[in-house]
This record gives sequence, C-alpha cells and structure tokens, in this order.
Amino acid sequence: MSYKLNQIFIGKYPPEVAVWCNNNNAYIKALEDTADGKKQYQICAVPAPTQADLFTSLRSQRDALLTATDYYVMPDYPATDKSAVIAYRQALRDLPSQSGAPWDGGGPNTPWPTNPLG
Repeated sequence: MSYKLNQIFIGKYPPEVAVWCNNNNAYIKALEDTADGKKQYQICAVPAPTQADLFTSLRSQRDALLTATDYYVMPDYPATDKSAVIAYRQALRDLPSQSGAPWDGGGPNTPWPTNPLG
C-alpha cells in the first residue's frame, strides 16, 4: 500500500506505516478520537529544525569535543608543548560566532577545526 503525508487512519494504523515514516522524514501523530470514540492517527512531516535548534546541536557537539580534550590541558599533563591543543580548543569556542553558523548544526557541512591529537 502507498502512504502519504496527512493521511489519516481510524482505529489503528498498519505497522509498515512506521517504517514508511522513518524513511520519509515523517511521524505518526495521535489525533482526537472520533465522535464514536475510535482512535485517529495522522502521518505528519517532521518540521525542519529552527536556527535555535541548530545552534543548540552545534554547541552540544562542540562542548563534547572540548570535554574530550580537557585532559590534555591540565597543568599536570606530561606534554611540554600544549599550544596546538589550546589553539584547537579556542577554534572550537569561536565556531558558533563564525560567519555561516550554525550551518547544519554540527553535521558534515560544519567547518570543524582539525584536532591536533588525531
């Protein structure tokens, strides 16, 4: 069977609708029951992320990368030259204020700085 956005199901929906939704950037929304008390469901499009959502995602991923390098800038870490790691961490901090931010919220179109640690 073919499914489409805004399609409504009364009673229950076939399980393959969930698979269709996963493959088509959609979800199943429960609607108000019908007048005779039957459940209703509708296929709806997943809304595009807002600018705020993209910034939140970008900052979250950036913060995880900063956390992963915290150890290397500790005063008792045995490295003698920490300048490359410090520069990398600063580039991560500056990322959200760069022109074009938030790009795709930290996805493949985000110009991540190169981690000097590999």
